[in-house]
Amino acid sequence: MALKEVPTLRQIEPRIEPLLSCRLFMAPQLVGDRLFFISNMSGRFSLYAMDRAGSVPEPLLPPDIALQNPELMGGASFHVFPKSQMIVVMIDNDGDENYQPLAIPIDGGLPQEMFAGRFGSYRCALTYCDPKRDVFYMAVESREKAVTESWECALSDEEPSKLFESSWGAFPVAADDQGSKIIIAEGYTFGDLVLFLWEGGATRVIYGTTMEEQPDRSQVQPSGFQGLTFSPSGAGLLSINAVFEDTYSLGYLDLSQPGKIDPVKLTGIVHSGFGEMDSLEWLKADRYSVGFNIDGVSWLYEAVFVEEAREVRLEQVVVGEGELANGTLEHADFDEQSDSFALS
Repeated sequence: MALKEVPTLRQIEPRIEPLLSCRLFMAPQLVGDRLFFISNMSGRFSLYAMDRAGSVPEPLLPPDIALQNPELMGGASFHVFPKSQMIVVMIDNDGDENYQPLAIPIDGGLPQEMFAGRFGSYRCALTYCDPKRDVFYMAVESREKAVTESWECALSDEEPSKLFESSWGAFPVAADDQGSKIIIAEGYTFGDLVLFLWEGGATRVIYGTTMEEQPDRSQVQPSGFQGLTFSPSGAGLLSINAVFEDTYSLGYLDLSQPGKIDPVKLTGIVHSGFGEMDSLEWLKADRYSVGFNIDGVSWLYEAVFVEEAREVRLEQVVVGEGELANGTLEHADFDEQSDSFALS
């Protein structure tokens, strides 16, 4: 006979063990020979930079500052402006999710308040950036009343410009090369959007039915606009939408013909399976990237838009073949100077 002493619950010391997981490297932006990204390698999300050819990641923010997971943000977490050697970072106060635009040098440092704290009583989302003009756009949500405002912010100007406000959302999502035309989206329910064109200090509806015109939104066909970009000529908008297909397709909106969207022919598809179009980004000139989620796998193409023919030609597979096959794409960033993508 053998006796075995079994410890009682009081004799067992409580022990907390960490659950190990892979470190995340997210939202990369390639600027020249430097790669900027967000990672939780320190145990919390922060901003890092490293050499394009490979190096030890360098933290750009003080260790007591934590950023939000980029996938949970209402806009971009940061953007690098190489012309002014500055980075705009969206930071909240100890996790209260009231994000504010703060500036740091491109080599890192202490975040500095921008625009004299103009947006202190707002929750801000970084919705569109134009590094060539050193300008970014934000949707700012008031914490005092049910209003969202659209703002244009120039790094060289201490006073930002208010563009639009709405009780239903006001998201500046695209601007032309000169910043003379800005697209603002007002959203009601999922996929139910109205597009406004800001031009010359005034706004007008270019697509959709406003809440004032039709309060019963069940009578309105959802447009499902995504990836709105100006066409190479600047005369229209290329976008992903749900007007023609539930799995999304491309459409062209001529700014001279508000309310009318034309289907855009898509050629050069390599993948097979079932899924949906999920991303559209302007790269340079007439080149765009077009992304798909097919059977849970990401595909990304480099494409050319022939505006006169209303046709997008997929010419090069970026993600979906070889080493980049059978995975999920978190973020893709194109660097015009080096003509290359940064992917995560």
